[in-house]
Amino acid sequence: MAGRRDGWRGWTLLEVCTVLILLAALASLAVPGLQLLRESSRRSQCQSHMAGIGLALQNYHQAHGLLPPAVLRAGSSERFDLSTVNSRGVAHRQQSSGANWAVMLLPFRGAQALADSFDWSAAVMDPANAAPRSVELAMMKCPCDPHNNAANAYRMTSADGAIDALFARGNYGLNCGTSGLDHSPGKPWRPAPGGGAVKTLWVGNRLVEQQWGNGVGGVNKSYSVQDFKNGLSNLVGVDELRAGVVPADARGVWALGDAGSSMTWRHGLLGDAGGPNCPRHRADDTIGCNQAHEALGVEGLVAEGMTCCSYSEAAIQATARSAHPGGVNALIMDGSVRFIANDIDLSIWHAIHSNETRELPIPEARVSPESALRPSPPAPIPKHEPQADAPPTITNSIGMRLVLLPAGDFLMGLADAGEDTGDPVTGVPPESPPHKVRLTRSFYFSAFEVTQAQYAYVMGKNPSWHAKGGGGEGQVYEQNTSNYPIENVAWTDAAAFCRGLSELPEEKAAGRRYRLPTEAEWEYACRAGSTVPFHAPRTYDPDDPDGFNVFFYSDQGFALAAVGSYRPNAWGIYDMRGNAWEWCHDWYGWDYYAHSPRDDPQGPEQGVVRVVRSGDWRFTGHACKHAKVESEPWVKNAYIGFRAACDR
Repeated sequence: MAGRRDGWRGWTLLEVCTVLILLAALASLAVPGLQLLRESSRRSQCQSHMAGIGLALQNYHQAHGLLPPAVLRAGSSERFDLSTVNSRGVAHRQQSSGANWAVMLLPFRGAQALADSFDWSAAVMDPANAAPRSVELAMMKCPCDPHNNAANAYRMTSADGAIDALFARGNYGLNCGTSGLDHSPGKPWRPAPGGGAVKTLWVGNRLVEQQWGNGVGGVNKSYSVQDFKNGLSNLVGVDELRAGVVPADARGVWALGDAGSSMTWRHGLLGDAGGPNCPRHRADDTIGCNQAHEALGVEGLVAEGMTCCSYSEAAIQATARSAHPGGVNALIMDGSVRFIANDIDLSIWHAIHSNETRELPIPEARVSPESALRPSPPAPIPKHEPQADAPPTITNSIGMRLVLLPAGDFLMGLADAGEDTGDPVTGVPPESPPHKVRLTRSFYFSAFEVTQAQYAYVMGKNPSWHAKGGGGEGQVYEQNTSNYPIENVAWTDAAAFCRGLSELPEEKAAGRRYRLPTEAEWEYACRAGSTVPFHAPRTYDPDDPDGFNVFFYSDQGFALAAVGSYRPNAWGIYDMRGNAWEWCHDWYGWDYYAHSPRDDPQGPEQGVVRVVRSGDWRFTGHACKHAKVESEPWVKNAYIGFRAACDR
């Protein structure tokens, strides 16, 4: 041993430095791997908790024959102001509520004692429920969420000081659907084909209000799994949520039945919170966003992935959110858990959160617009150049007048005057830029919307909501409505009408083939050669000859009228800016404008929802809120009709 000590010469400074550099390099390589391992473990725990929720939902349904409602509420009038006002000086409004779905599932998740500690006869914010609502439940946590901790408990404080309640956080929300903010059928100037529903009923001696959309639960509303048209393997039951960034931010609260707290709601194509981890600066309309904005500001909330509307008055809209890189976890109603990427096609996201979707498989983690996981594409529209001596107008065998529109080009998606500000927040969204389009062939376009009488002649029935005996009989027009636009027809009905019209003997003999116009053809006809932004009216004028349905924020607008009630545009086409809205041929694609072909665009080859057009083009904030209403092709609405194009 002595010889060995004598032979030891020690480490030189160079050798020490070399070893340290090597160790540092190995450590730097190990850190990302360790982070990935930790994230994988956190995601696995999150998914495991979701799977437990799925099993509890199945057991609840087996015991009760129904799924739990999203929340129980006594009455729509039981609201109170919170202690702060939003940026517009309006107090936040919270609704007094009872047990929500998470509380109702406690006995089915091995937490009977906690369930028994709730006073189910009292509101969840009542002092009687102070202890159970503040319990931090591991099974309601996703460990990746940095804000889900006792120090950041949600604090609800009413303006009068009568309520000062703490709630534990949670990371899971029942999917209440993608329905828009308006209730069906909406208004003539803003149809709501995917809107929610409201019903008031007596329960015992108390009047309660049900509210529901197209998800798996609603306010005082339960579903059976037999109600789901798309089956259990195509429908999201529970989405991941994140806890609010400050104690006043009510997002992510397991025992509180509000949008963003324990529900996702109105997060599809028809709102501005569409998609997982929606980055748009006004996405979630939830309680406490004003305080979140004061703490982090718009840029901070965008960076945090927790954007919300600072002036929201109540909790009415919220999407799925997580701190996982790239996406969110979702519980499918068949009990499986999927990881859904942030860049999933929004049409797919919309579809898998709607209980009305049909024949659409759940996508894998990443779904591109070119994915094959969509319905089979329709056959392309055949193009027939009209004969050289084609008349400028024709009237067909059922009295439909059609105008020959020339081939030409135009700027599609041109914002209305005053709407294109150039601001990155309030200007034209990058996914929908104005772009040059060229229609290479002339075609015939119906001068009027298809009428009730014309539809009944071809299809043998009049399903109009506004006709006598229709769904809107309580507000039916007293006069004969046969010359009013047909509405309350699905896209599939409109397409069937065009096929039926084409098969009439007189039309076959004339060689006329009818179809729905493409969106590009519709807008081309609407602009009628104009190259300047449309100056939309800012006030309601009942004598406006254009029949334009005024802006969506107005409570006034034109009701439906007989076709041709207003003056035509420069090409002799009526009601393009008013009367019924109209189905177009195209599938809807969120960013289709950014990559559509210049010549004869026909929309994406595949999709989930179809384009509806009326009015003109406008923008609201980040979101493309032009006068286009996307809707599933089987959905009917009291304010959506169509007109026909004709190739000859």
